[in-house]
Amino acid sequence: MLERSAENITFAMLDQNRVFTWLESAGAGGYYLNPLNLVWSENGVDSDLEHFRNLTVRLYEDPSYWGRLFRSSGWREQLIATTCALVIGEKKFHDDIHHAILQHTFVVPQLLVAFALLHEDAARVWISSVSDVDWESGSWKTIGAVEVISGYLEQPFRGPSEPIDQFDIEAYSTGRGAATKHWQFWQPRLQG
Repeated sequence: MLERSAENITFAMLDQNRVFTWLESAGAGGYYLNPLNLVWSENGVDSDLEHFRNLTVRLYEDPSYWGRLFRSSGWREQLIATTCALVIGEKKFHDDIHHAILQHTFVVPQLLVAFALLHEDAARVWISSVSDVDWESGSWKTIGAVEVISGYLEQPFRGPSEPIDQFDIEAYSTGRGAATKHWQFWQPRLQG
């Protein structure tokens, strides 16, 4: 039984890493990190985003795999899935993006921007329904990002009632900064 579980885990990891193999085979292996901080190669932003646009062709062949990338425990896979959805304005992955947001992953600001831009009505409903009970320890990055997104959507947001402590300020500021930067980058591209 233990051997079978290890087999399943190995298969899941290989399946999850398929997207990296695709990027490597296209000569774009290192490009997957560029959208994290919106730092682009010497070829420029449009050239870099073209790699993700091309990757969506493969992801469309297996949309359930694309959805699993969002639900992955790996933030790199989530970043690739998010970037691909944003680069073409794909709106099929509402539940998958929402699931990833609730995990409070490293790329939660990027996920929140995608959720708000691709699923604005659902984002408004979710933001208005969030309560103190929903905020887990370590979610200050999420809270900072949600505050920014709620401002852009002009959606009232009721943050946690507990005050932020000294140790959480950095996470909160990171969430706000990343959400602002990503909204300002992606919003005009999707509206244009």
